[in-house]
Amino acid sequence: MRLRKLALPAFLITLLLLCTISVHTLYQIRDHSTLINYVGIVRGATQRLTKLELMNKPNDELLRYLDDILVELDTGKGQYDLICIDDETYLSDLESLKEIWTEIKGDIKQVRQGQGQDKLVSDSEEHFRIANDTVFAAEHYSINQSDRLLMMLMVLSAIAVVTWGTIIVFYLRSMVTLQRSNRTLSLVAYRDPLTGVNNRQKFNLDVENILKRTKGKFAFLYIDIEHFKYINDVFGYHFGDEILKTYAKILSNSIHKGECMARNNADSFIVFRQYENKEELEKRQREVDQELIDFVKKERNNYQIKLCCGICC
Repeated sequence: MRLRKLALPAFLITLLLLCTISVHTLYQIRDHSTLINYVGIVRGATQRLTKLELMNKPNDELLRYLDDILVELDTGKGQYDLICIDDETYLSDLESLKEIWTEIKGDIKQVRQGQGQDKLVSDSEEHFRIANDTVFAAEHYSINQSDRLLMMLMVLSAIAVVTWGTIIVFYLRSMVTLQRSNRTLSLVAYRDPLTGVNNRQKFNLDVENILKRTKGKFAFLYIDIEHFKYINDVFGYHFGDEILKTYAKILSNSIHKGECMARNNADSFIVFRQYENKEELEKRQREVDQELIDFVKKERNNYQIKLCCGICC
């Protein structure tokens, strides 16, 4: 019971965690993609800047743009919404990238004065290599983080499935238990405890239902066993009970679709039958009664039991 109470809150918490981590994962993937893209921009734009300088076409705006990107890659503060990632390889490569960029800016000053073109070319090649390594380091970190988050999502999803399965199992078990309880209550409310057939209350409900959905001619039969107290006194209550149970079974077996029967009280029974004509109705009842008469004769040395039946068509 305690586990059942905890199952739903646990499922809701797990679902909330799944949603939170999923959103966080999407934002991280977006941020990592942006970071990798800007490191790639540094790599390509520096090569373009080098070519322009060697062609005597200085571009200070591009130089400042690269400066701004590298500062934001280092600090995480700036206009491009770049993040700082805590990865040893990436940070080491980024530090080397900053150093070679400082060298390149010095080389550019020399080139603009007509000197050091070979050094600018050499440093730009080194810059490209380091920038390449930085891109790969950022990609590797992003993949590792994505794999880790994916694993967390898989674990939480498995927990959610198990929790939801547990809730369903508990629900189904509760439904089965409730159905069994209802069935038990129905048996207690509508069954005669001695014979196992329906009681008067259930008989009344069955008759109402039959009349609602079936058309035709119907008859009520009221049957009791004459001198039943004498049978109990002479043959004992156990045999008296056997007679009641046997007759209840015989009557029950004689019931057709759209008919019903019940034990009324003590030694009396009630039957609701469909019929075409009264002769056929009387014949059916005589055959039923004869089965009980034959049973008692066989069990008690030809004792002749008597039944009385009233029929209302």
